Amino acid sequence: MKYLDITEVKSLNIEHTSMCNLLCPQCARIVDGKVNQELLMKRMSINEYKRLLPVNLCRQIEHIFFCGNYGDPLIDPLFFDCAEYLVENGVRLTIYTNGSLRSARWWDLFATMLSDKCKVVFAIDGLRDTNHIYRINANFDQIMINAEYFINAGGNARWDYLVFDHNEHQVEEARQLASDMGFKTFNEKQTKRFIDNENYKTDKGEGDFGKIVKKYGSWLEYINQTEITCKYKQGGILYIDYELNLWPCCWVGAPRYFHGYDNIQKDQLYKLISKYGDGFNSLVDKSIEEVLNHPWFAEDLAKSWTKQMCSGKLMTCGRTCGTEYKFSSGDVSNKKETEL
Repeated sequence: MKYLDITEVKSLNIEHTSMCNLLCPQCARIVDGKVNQELLMKRMSINEYKRLLPVNLCRQIEHIFFCGNYGDPLIDPLFFDCAEYLVENGVRLTIYTNGSLRSARWWDLFATMLSDKCKVVFAIDGLRDTNHIYRINANFDQIMINAEYFINAGGNARWDYLVFDHNEHQVEEARQLASDMGFKTFNEKQTKRFIDNENYKTDKGEGDFGKIVKKYGSWLEYINQTEITCKYKQGGILYIDYELNLWPCCWVGAPRYFHGYDNIQKDQLYKLISKYGDGFNSLVDKSIEEVLNHPWFAEDLAKSWTKQMCSGKLMTCGRTCGTEYKFSSGDVSNKKETEL
């Protein structure tokens, strides 16, 4: 079964850049408080967007969201031009950002030029005294100024709030502030960021993870047994990373740049790359359609979902899109989004 035909692609998640101004401790770009040295500092160019997404394909694509794994798109001063090209050709955009980048004037202009086709998700995990605890280097006051200018200029804004022990007491206060400022929605998100590679290897963990291990005897056995309903395939979505590699989703592509090599997901991904050859999914010299016709996308990926890990099933697929463990903070069970 083919993962997706080019005619079925309705949405893209694009990692515009690997660069960011923050040092969030549980982000894979950060190792021991510093930027992961395995990452290349790169960004996509307007010419790459025009080559990969010509006008005829833009007309097919309904939505592009800039979320990714490592970077904040607004750190690139040329991102505006890329967004403008997509919007001019009929694509709706959702941009995820920590909100502390760019000037108030930039935000005013951005909303004025692109507000009818563009939504911005501000990742703000607390208030003035708590947001910086996780979002290290974020300037809360600047975030509030930027959001205010964007909203007042007609911008469509959502506040995403990751709940931690240090900020859970401020959720309702933040929700009220979001309403007062004119955010359209407030999204309270529960995080699984504390479940890491060590938990997967040792079967030690609490909450939903612990329940799964108890029920199946081990995390590996759950991955082996669980059925997979691919979230991205259902939505007609693909992921493009900052090096222009095409992946079925951001979760599958992320481990390529994880620090170190003692990691189950990274080990599996590098075995996959070794099997098919480095660059098999590269859009540097191939079109999206050409990569989708590669044997992995055309047949092997979907087949792997019915196998066990030792036979090719990716743990990332089982973890993220298995039937019982709701890993993603975007899953309906892990978020509470309210209209304001």
